[in-house]
Amino acid sequence: MPLHPLRPDQTGQFLELGYVLASGLIPKEAAAKADRAAFRCNGFEPGDPTTWAQPPKGEFFDDPDLMALYTDALLAAGAQLTSNPYLSTQLPRPESAFVIKILPAPGPWKHVNAHIDGSYENPPLLSFPRQWDLFAMIYLHDIEPQSGGTVLWPRTHRFAEALIRSQPTRFKFLRELRPLVEELAQKSEPVELQPKAGDVLFFHPWTVHSKPMNCGTRPRFAMNCKW
Repeated sequence: MPLHPLRPDQTGQFLELGYVLASGLIPKEAAAKADRAAFRCNGFEPGDPTTWAQPPKGEFFDDPDLMALYTDALLAAGAQLTSNPYLSTQLPRPESAFVIKILPAPGPWKHVNAHIDGSYENPPLLSFPRQWDLFAMIYLHDIEPQSGGTVLWPRTHRFAEALIRSQPTRFKFLRELRPLVEELAQKSEPVELQPKAGDVLFFHPWTVHSKPMNCGTRPRFAMNCKW
């Protein structure tokens, strides 16, 4: 495994745009097994949509096929993007898999609830020091357009930081950004990602993003990680 799996242009994109979608950190066959595990852990039958509407069985799982997606390559790539990249060459491996599912729904398609993670926490989180350095979404299957691919607003992490630093007292807590998220998003054009199985989206904790509708034909599964 390379010590630094991400190329300079990928780390540069992360710094400039606030996100990067990386391929090759997770084998395709491992992603396929994890996708089947996500169905299994949720009690869903892949070919029977009537089972998808039953009450969820939770979001945190320790199924070995899900945990296998925390590859050394993924953890090394994440270490390249943290604020202290020289403290470690590999991020700590999470203790469980947090699986986010978006069930299919009739259109028209739209993205909903543009937000910055942490701005809804109670008790409120300080803006500095940040609670997290890096977020990641691991996609378990190919995602077609308008089928639950993450929507992000590029460079909004920069706009958010500039706003916080300009008025540190007003924005001492991250929740004070919540009323201004739409204003931050208007400074950028949204990007809807269509990841492939095993792709990993790394993004800055202050990048405005949204969980869009899934107008596809199957549940959208992705594992969310925070460091």
